[in-house]
Amino acid sequence: MLSLRCVLACIVCVCAFQSTLEDKASNTKLLTRRISSNINVNIREHKLFESNLLRKYILTLQKNNIYKNNLIDSKLETRNSVLINQNNFLGSVNENGVLHEIPKTRVLEPPVTPFSLITLTTSNTAREHMPDGQADLARGQQDESDDDGPSMRGTAPPFVCDLCPTTVDSKNPLSPCTCVGNSGSLAGEISITCPPSTATTEQLHDLFTHTDFFTTSVFRFTLQGSNVSGVLSQELWGDLTFTQVIITDNKINHVDNKAFNNSANTLTLLNLDNNEISYYVTSGTDDLPKLTTLVLKRNRIPIVFTNAFSYASLTVLDLSSNLIDTIGKDAFAALDKLQELYLDHNLLTKVDDDCFRFFNHKPDNNFLTLDLSFNKISYISEYAFRGLRNVQINLQSNHLTTITETVFKPIILDSQFFVFLSFSGNNITCDCKILWIVEDSSMKSCFDNFMCVNLNVPVYLIDPEDLGNCTRHSHVRRFLG
Repeated sequence: MLSLRCVLACIVCVCAFQSTLEDKASNTKLLTRRISSNINVNIREHKLFESNLLRKYILTLQKNNIYKNNLIDSKLETRNSVLINQNNFLGSVNENGVLHEIPKTRVLEPPVTPFSLITLTTSNTAREHMPDGQADLARGQQDESDDDGPSMRGTAPPFVCDLCPTTVDSKNPLSPCTCVGNSGSLAGEISITCPPSTATTEQLHDLFTHTDFFTTSVFRFTLQGSNVSGVLSQELWGDLTFTQVIITDNKINHVDNKAFNNSANTLTLLNLDNNEISYYVTSGTDDLPKLTTLVLKRNRIPIVFTNAFSYASLTVLDLSSNLIDTIGKDAFAALDKLQELYLDHNLLTKVDDDCFRFFNHKPDNNFLTLDLSFNKISYISEYAFRGLRNVQINLQSNHLTTITETVFKPIILDSQFFVFLSFSGNNITCDCKILWIVEDSSMKSCFDNFMCVNLNVPVYLIDPEDLGNCTRHSHVRRFLG
């Protein structure tokens, strides 16, 4: 009797297991019919955006042995990104592999440039990559799906939806400014652009503080070509935080040193080109730790004060086309990551000791570009560039008449000749004072082919004997002081 019961129990278990397999096969067939018949990766030529949802589809299909990795273009795997076409999106797959149609939502258009679209529809190209048997299944199920009534196409999921503020009647509460939601890796952020008709900072303050935002994370704020003047202060922005701020071609005359404190952990770019700013100093040690690019060109800044800048991540600083005639000691010393420093088209007449000293300069590219061209520099102190290594210094179109050995030779030697110095556009006299350049081809290669005004010949064509009666002894004595 016991044995008979065991046998019956085994039969029941086998039947139940077989039923489970049949149910799973049925579900898999349904999933195949509803998904594989609607899948095709149609990649166009532009930048791709991130989508966790497509990866969820892929994982679901792989889990059910419907879909293989080679169906997905390798670009998606390496870039880990995609933008879903709003008119061809099926819906979402939950963690159990159940497909749900997504209700209509507001889907973003690309804010700046066209991006690649991933359309989820079956084509012969997609079926060619399917394993044997699955292509036929997909082809047959495509035909069957046409008889199922309305298509399951919906719109993009909420994580790429527009988070811009709207009123009940869909009016723009930020008018005259416009808001665009961001997709992909920037999903959850918005970008705000204000037109030239924007009048005052008070108007901006009212917009930012009296609007109900779904998110306070603003990727890019842009204000260009307006008559907005006055001060950029911390109170102006309300609770908004920014990754990029572009306020150019306006009449801003002052930037409070705490203006962007709310964005301390997000701000990477601050462009204040072509305003009327006359003063800029950081508020303290590394108050904007993520800032990598600061553009202050075409303003009215007359002085760069001692220890003026203190941004640990800053790689580009543009102070060109201002009114700068004085640079304080250690003005840039705390900019450990600085790679590009532009001071061209200013009013500098000299470069004093330690103007360009750095405390712990270790840029990621191990190189510094320093542009001092188109100033009025006639004198460079012996220790003006003390400690600089691996550098390109542009001194074109100044008022220099010679190239001092004690200033530049230590830089070249300490950098193992990984230096380039530009002096074209100066009135350089080629005499015994530049013998140290002419007599050594390796040294000469560190300079541009500037013109020797007294010989009317470029320096690359000059030989030591062309400089006159220069003795090696006097040349060495001059270098040692």
